[in-house]
Amino acid sequence: MAFWYTFTTIGGADPLDPANYSSPQNNQPSCPGNNKICAILADDNGFNHPVITNAVEDDIIRALQLGSDQTSAVLRF
Repeated sequence: MAFWYTFTTIGGADPLDPANYSSPQNNQPSCPGNNKICAILADDNGFNHPVITNAVEDDIIRALQLGSDQTSAVLRF
């Protein structure tokens, strides 16, 4: 089951590192800021961190490159 994970480290932290995300949530969070990853939608790895699959990684990269939300990655606005 997929959950929302908020990206917790801002300013240079790696959005592809599962350790940089908060505990899972059922609802999509909203985040203030500009064009950085806000949250991702992913399965839990059993330790309250997301499993960053190739599809999630692709959405993170596309969101950052295009400056728009993707299916499993949303930006701060």
